[in-house]
Amino acid sequence: MTMQELRDAKKLAVAQFLGRLPSVHAVGIGNKEIDGRDSGIPCVRVYLNRKETSSFTITSKIPSEILRVPTDVIALEDRLFHPLSQIELDTTRRPNLPLLKGSFGAVVRSGVKHYILGVNHVLALNGLVPAGREIRSNGAVVGSTLDDGFVPLQHGQPNRADCALAKFTVDPAAAPMIIGSPDDVVVPELGLRVRKVGAAKERDGTIVDISVDFVAHYSFGSFLLEDQILVKVQKGSREFAQDGDSGAVVAEDKKDGKAVGIVVASAGEFTAASPMVNMLEELEKLGVRFAPAAG
Repeated sequence: MTMQELRDAKKLAVAQFLGRLPSVHAVGIGNKEIDGRDSGIPCVRVYLNRKETSSFTITSKIPSEILRVPTDVIALEDRLFHPLSQIELDTTRRPNLPLLKGSFGAVVRSGVKHYILGVNHVLALNGLVPAGREIRSNGAVVGSTLDDGFVPLQHGQPNRADCALAKFTVDPAAAPMIIGSPDDVVVPELGLRVRKVGAAKERDGTIVDISVDFVAHYSFGSFLLEDQILVKVQKGSREFAQDGDSGAVVAEDKKDGKAVGIVVASAGEFTAASPMVNMLEELEKLGVRFAPAAG
């Protein structure tokens, strides 16, 4: 089975179920689970609320195959794909804006300039946060917001990344991770062991979905994110990410592991991340120029 066949089947499943069948909260590409174990069989994964997976009326609407590609119904926790908004962003001087919190996972290098890499729903609120607001990490000022430092999230169309930049004002050596070229990131793969970088608590997990589409519900609106990553926490922990982890980096779980994605939302044991390869493409729209890849 080719990746194109999987993508074609997933595209049809998204059109048929996501936003049309209220019980379906996400559709992606991963491996089929048999008796709770990864079977290694590629499939289209359809995510339902855990309570709904026991309803034959609902699950019977999901065919066993789509375009000859197997499907699998996956249970999600009751709290579905909520943003995880220990950076502190000073928004108190503007009415009706909360004190926002996220995580500081990486710095982007563009020529001689450095920027904090984060998420739109913490650093920009889709343009609601004015420029010049201080950003703090562990109580110290590390940067400030930018006027045009975010990729807008669009209604009525898929969004490939929840992405924003901020001015970085301290020594780059203080950054948990520096991304300066495509060589510093990797394409997500099923089964890849990953860890969380830049958050208050370390967690290990495994990538179980490499192309999940879901609707993220933010304070400033709901938006469809497409081709995101899902990480499942390793046994022994309840969740890979928690409140305040938006903006943390998902990296290969090895010494000097490269960046795979950035945390944007959570649904119990599953954490959604925007793939770093998507983010680099979106950052170029903001004028970021990376060093060319080696070779």
